[in-house]
Amino acid sequence: MIPQVKVPTFSITLPVSKEKVDFRPFLVKEEKILLLVKDSKDPKDVARAIGDVVSSCTFDKMNIHKYCLADVQYAFIQIRGKSIGEDLELNLKCGECDGGNSFILSVNDFDVLNKDVNNDINMGDITVRMKSPTIEHYTTLLLNDDMETIFSVICGCIEKIYSGEEVFINEPGFENQIQEFLDNLPSEEFDKIKQYFSTMPMLHKKIEFTCKHCKTGNEFLIDGLSNFF
Repeated sequence: MIPQVKVPTFSITLPVSKEKVDFRPFLVKEEKILLLVKDSKDPKDVARAIGDVVSSCTFDKMNIHKYCLADVQYAFIQIRGKSIGEDLELNLKCGECDGGNSFILSVNDFDVLNKDVNNDINMGDITVRMKSPTIEHYTTLLLNDDMETIFSVICGCIEKIYSGEEVFINEPGFENQIQEFLDNLPSEEFDKIKQYFSTMPMLHKKIEFTCKHCKTGNEFLIDGLSNFF
């Protein structure tokens, strides 16, 4: 059997879970996956590709079903940085004249928004413990914002419900009770849960630049999955 070329191993600490994870750079097989979805308009294709690459490059340590969006984003750009370079070459369109502007951004320039968000939602005598939405939850909400989808994602992100000394754990077979609990919430309490999703941890970077064509000032926020390619 032909021997395989050894690749280096690196370590990172995930910004939200605080777990230390070892990883390796992309191999050709991962680059093929990314090339296939580079121009895809389907967020699920992009999310699936990022998830597959992150899982493979962390030696199957990271499963996108278990880690929040920000941790997966962070792992991916760090893997990318050690694979094909730490600089992201961006072509940003001016909001005024639509002219293209080149911009170089380092993978280390990103900030984690809401990394210390409180997962406990107090509702008087009841406390709902949430878990941060995963990359799959994020893409699901991007594609569908109807009430049925929102309820499904919320149900999947409820970890536990505390009532006095009783603890109700959201586990397989408990979905109907969670649904009934949500259906019977007062509107102001349900709004607290919806607000939680607007503050979920996410990697982002705000870029300010002056268009080289028309000299108009622009702001550009990078926080989507495809931006990290």
